[in-house]
Amino acid sequence: MKKFFAVLLAPLVFVLAIIVSVFLLRSEQSDIEVVAVNAENNQAAPLAKQTEACAKEDFPSEFKWNGTNAEPILDTDLKKSYRTIITEASRMQPDFSGKYKIAQFGAGTMANGFFIINLETGAVTEGFAFEFALDYSIDSKLITRNPKETVLDFWKDGLKDGEEIPGWCVTEYYLFENDKLTLIKRLEPNELKR
Repeated sequence: MKKFFAVLLAPLVFVLAIIVSVFLLRSEQSDIEVVAVNAENNQAAPLAKQTEACAKEDFPSEFKWNGTNAEPILDTDLKKSYRTIITEASRMQPDFSGKYKIAQFGAGTMANGFFIINLETGAVTEGFAFEFALDYSIDSKLITRNPKETVLDFWKDGLKDGEEIPGWCVTEYYLFENDKLTLIKRLEPNELKR
């Protein structure tokens, strides 16, 4: 009888651990500033007034890195928990905004996270949780959480007539400057159109 309960409880404990991990990742996003930035003059504007999609080309990076990569600075418990992922990524070539490396990790089904490593200084910025994908490039300061096309492709065959994309499936655009993420636009599921 004890073996029966042990076999029954083990998967439940595993699922609970994943849920707690995702909750902790999402609750540590308090240092992300929420504003809108006008791509033409780089001025802050109320987030609600931004209606057009953000394009990577509108937020070019001025950095080009070709120096020796710095050792990553692991100054929080979360960063220390992902020491291997961060350290290995810090030895690679940049793939974001000229001098940064994105280090992604999985935290369970449809739960992922990432760090942004400044290869010049070793500073490590904690990212946020995302469900589907990140979109970024070496030539831009823009990073997209759950790109619109990815969300639409995922749900194109899974919705029955009259059903809508769930409310948690949002697309968000972040500007990354001075080792800090700033939310500049958020598309709710009902705003996701091809």
